Amino acid sequence: MLINGKAFEGTFDYEYTDGQLKLYTSASNVSCITRFRPASFPDAQIVYKLLHALNHYRLCCFLAGTFALFLAGRLDFYDGLAIFVAMADFKITPVLCRLFQRSHPPTQSFQLDGGFAFTLMSADDANWDLYHYTVTYKDVRVPVSIVGIDTTRHCGPLSNVDLVHFVWENFYHFSYKKYAMALSPQGSAPSELVFLKHYRVESDAWKDKADCDDCVEIHRSMLCPLHACELSDDCTCKICTRQPPTLAACAQHVLFNYTLHIDRFQLDFHTTHDRYVYAARSNRVPRVNLLPPEAPVISVWFYYDVDSPFRFHRDCRGAGPWRSQSERSYDPESSEDMIDDLIRYKNHFWCHHCGRGLFFPSTCIQHANTVVFEGAQGVEEGGVGGEEEELLAGFVS
Repeated sequence: MLINGKAFEGTFDYEYTDGQLKLYTSASNVSCITRFRPASFPDAQIVYKLLHALNHYRLCCFLAGTFALFLAGRLDFYDGLAIFVAMADFKITPVLCRLFQRSHPPTQSFQLDGGFAFTLMSADDANWDLYHYTVTYKDVRVPVSIVGIDTTRHCGPLSNVDLVHFVWENFYHFSYKKYAMALSPQGSAPSELVFLKHYRVESDAWKDKADCDDCVEIHRSMLCPLHACELSDDCTCKICTRQPPTLAACAQHVLFNYTLHIDRFQLDFHTTHDRYVYAARSNRVPRVNLLPPEAPVISVWFYYDVDSPFRFHRDCRGAGPWRSQSERSYDPESSEDMIDDLIRYKNHFWCHHCGRGLFFPSTCIQHANTVVFEGAQGVEEGGVGGEEEELLAGFVS
């Protein structure tokens, strides 16, 4: 499965950078990888052994879904595991043929090293490279969804952490979803089980970077059986409550993305004005990576109050009752004027509350036919179909 038309490139920047930091600082507690401490960890040895068995086949993979949310203390229950796997060449890695039913004939029941027996339960989402299994280990049975991510080249366990961030950046809309577990190779020593979280994971509650109301409602309803949530606007549960990201997590994010790898900068929903200015003036970022999504046009959607010069996202604190949309076209042959305006006119292009851009339209793939901005005239036909809802349900698991 391609994510937003992209394939994973098999990088291992996080692992390499983390190793270099520990080497040059001689401090084992220095890291550019943001982690969380599990609130509880049932069947810890089984989960570790399952990931280790997959890594034994040189697969690049990680574990997510409701189980990761449960470990982080965000859900009260979980209904299964979701394992994302980088789909390399099936001829090089034959075990992928069994996991993704590409063998001839397909093998609906098979066993991996370590005593894990896989039984196929559903292949209805095969067009999304998503297969649902029941995995049995001794007397323990657990539902497992295997999700395939296309790659440009073969990659192994060294790319596990980079695959996590690739999926976070290109697939998961919601900050609350961004918890994961992956094995980190340690040379001749046993692999370390790393509990990963996005640096903003607890900060934005149900805020959707794709700005899609349908996605918010679907995910809230699907998580209800697993979480004691009131589904009200003023709910104070562990998912609904907005919290500022930790200072340590922000420092790790800035260290990796803005100090050590500023050349990888890409303007996206999470970019704040201060970080944009830093990247633009560093002279190390390709100019195309500094352009808004609709360049050479800048379109902004915002809420405001008639007595205030500031503009806000609709779900940011301070948003007024008035909503508006405006746009400007620039010379497509020159991007400097556009970049200069984004730097100079902070109050016009950036949210006064969160500091992030007001120029990101809906990027929801599942509901691309839905007009999201409330100032538009109505909503087009489309929205949620049965296939899309089933797909989302599969990924929540």
